[in-house]
Amino acid sequence: MNTSLDALGQLADSSLTHEQLLKYAKDLARLYRKEKLHREELGAINRRLMAEIQSKEVLEAALRAGEAKYRSLFEQSYDPIFVTSAEGILIDANKAYWEMFGCDAGDLIGRSFLETIADPFDASRLKKAIDESESIKNLEIKARTNDGTIIDCLLSLVARSAPDGAIEGYQGTIRDLTEHKMLQKRNELARRMEALAHLAGGIAHEIRNPLAVSSSAAQLLLQDKLDPRLRKECTEKIFVGMHRASLVIENLVAFARSIEDYPISRFNLVKVLEASVQIILSQALPVPVKAKKNFKFRELFMMGSEELIHRAFLNLLQNSVEAMPHGGELSVDLDSQQGRAIVVVRDTGTGIIAEEREKIFDPFYAGQNSMRLGLGLTLASRIVLEHRGSIDVQSSVGVGSTFTVCLPLNAFVKGQPNGFA
Repeated sequence: MNTSLDALGQLADSSLTHEQLLKYAKDLARLYRKEKLHREELGAINRRLMAEIQSKEVLEAALRAGEAKYRSLFEQSYDPIFVTSAEGILIDANKAYWEMFGCDAGDLIGRSFLETIADPFDASRLKKAIDESESIKNLEIKARTNDGTIIDCLLSLVARSAPDGAIEGYQGTIRDLTEHKMLQKRNELARRMEALAHLAGGIAHEIRNPLAVSSSAAQLLLQDKLDPRLRKECTEKIFVGMHRASLVIENLVAFARSIEDYPISRFNLVKVLEASVQIILSQALPVPVKAKKNFKFRELFMMGSEELIHRAFLNLLQNSVEAMPHGGELSVDLDSQQGRAIVVVRDTGTGIIAEEREKIFDPFYAGQNSMRLGLGLTLASRIVLEHRGSIDVQSSVGVGSTFTVCLPLNAFVKGQPNGFA
C-alpha cells in the first residue's frame, strides 16, 4: 500500500494533470479490489479442496475398515464362500473353501468353478438354473475334492451386477453334506430297525394268538368222548384261527410289495365290493352280524389293481366286524361324485376314542381303549393312497365307526361318461 502512495507522489510531481491523476488512482483502486476478490476466491477454493481431501481421506479410511471387516468375515466364515467371474472362473474364495476341497488357492484360482462338480448332470442343472434365474438356493450337487473324493454338497449362488446392470460375476456358498448324509443314513437305519422290531413283534402277536386258540381246540378234538357241540365249536375256532393267521401273512406279503408289482386294469368296483362283503359274511363269525348294502350303481368301473382294492375293502370290513364283539350291523354304501367313487363302511361297534383315531393306520397299533390292530387298516390306507384316493374315519365310543373311502375312477360309469378314456 505504501508503495502505491509513493507511486502516486511521484506521479503528482510529474507533468500529469489533476484529472489524469484521479483517473489513475481510481483504476488502481479497482485493480486492488479485483485482486483482493480474486485472492478471497482462491482462499475459498483452497478451503473447499482441503475439506474435500479430508472427507476423501475419511471415506477411504472407512472403506478400508469396511473392506478389512468384510475380508475378516469372509475369511473367518465356517461356510465355504467363493467368487467367480461372469464366465464362472474362480477369482476368490475363503479359507473354509480351500479346506473343504483340500487344496491351495493356486490350485483352483483361474479355473472354471464347474470343474469342481463331479456329476455332469449336476453341472448341466447348474447351468440351466443360472440361465433361468440370477440366484440359486440350496441346489444339491456332487463335488470332487482335490484328492478325487466325491462329496454331497448344497450350493447357493447369487449374481453380482455392475452399475450398468450387466452381470459381472457370481458369489455363493457351498456346504459339505457328507456328515449330514451319514447321520441321515444312521437315523434311517435306526428307524427301520425300530420299525422292523415293531413289525416282528406285531406279527408274532397276531399269529401266536390264533395259533394258540387253534392248538387248544385241536387238543380238545383229540379226546374220544367229546360233546358234538363242543367238537363243532372247536372246529370253528380252528378254522377262524387259521384264517386269521393266513390273513396276517397275506397282508404282510401285500404290505411288502409295491403297487407296480400288481397288474393294473379296468374293473367293476361294485363286483369287488359284493365279493368282499360275501367273503366276510361267509366266515364262521363268533357273533351274528347283519349286513346292509346300498349301491347306487350296478356297475362302476375304475382303473387300478383289482386285487389290491379287493384286499383293502376286505381289511376294512374285517376291522368293522372285529369291532363288534357282541354282534351288530355292518353297512356298505356306494356312490359316485365328480368322477370319484365314494364308499362308506359303517359299523355299530365299540368305536374309537378321539386320541387314537389318527394312529389306527399305524402298523399293529394297540391303543389303551381299543382292541389291538394288525396290518389290516395300515394296508387298506396304503392301497387307497397309492390309487390317489383318500380314507377318512369318524367314530364315537359305544356308537360305532364310519370309514369313508374316495377313489378316482379314471374310467366311466356305464352310460355316463366321466371324461376319461
